[in-house]
Amino acid sequence: MILAVLGVLSHQKHFAGHPMGSFSLGVDPGLFGALAVYDPQTCVIVKAHNIPILSIKRNRKNKNTVDIPRLVNIVGDLSRQFAMLRAFHELVGPMSKQGVSSTWSFSRAATASETAIIAAQIPYTLVSPQKWKKALACPADKDGALLRAGQLIPGSIAEWSPVRGFRTKEECKGIAEAALIALYGSRFDVATPLAA
Repeated sequence: MILAVLGVLSHQKHFAGHPMGSFSLGVDPGLFGALAVYDPQTCVIVKAHNIPILSIKRNRKNKNTVDIPRLVNIVGDLSRQFAMLRAFHELVGPMSKQGVSSTWSFSRAATASETAIIAAQIPYTLVSPQKWKKALACPADKDGALLRAGQLIPGSIAEWSPVRGFRTKEECKGIAEAALIALYGSRFDVATPLAA
């Protein structure tokens, strides 16, 4: 019992006063993207969110779009909760065979997440998928990200496990990629400037 209480107190202290830059925020942009905060001290994801989306009816069709005010709130809360947080945002571009409407939607989502980081004044680095996936030996496909995240961050597997009525497999893929991007930033990035 005493050890359990001490463990809880230690855990609270651990979150309150971490050394500068110890937490990494990984961002997998897009409508099915996510945000994940990695703690290298415990080697786990301590917070994960899917990119919030809304379904809006346009031209008699439902279209998904990023809920920007909610996204800004989520990122702002993370910056307050984790002092000296560093962000690593996937650098994305248009994909082949993608239509104009899809390209616009994806671009808007990616810009929204990067802007939310800037608004929260979190130092950040853009990292290409080729770079982080090569460094972590992660397959290019999204299912490969689920597998690799489980291998590299086994203590957080519940974060990207589907839960009926709560989290779909598609949403889990975004969280797994965000977790891997955060891990990449924690392990390999040394160039990110930290706020004083």
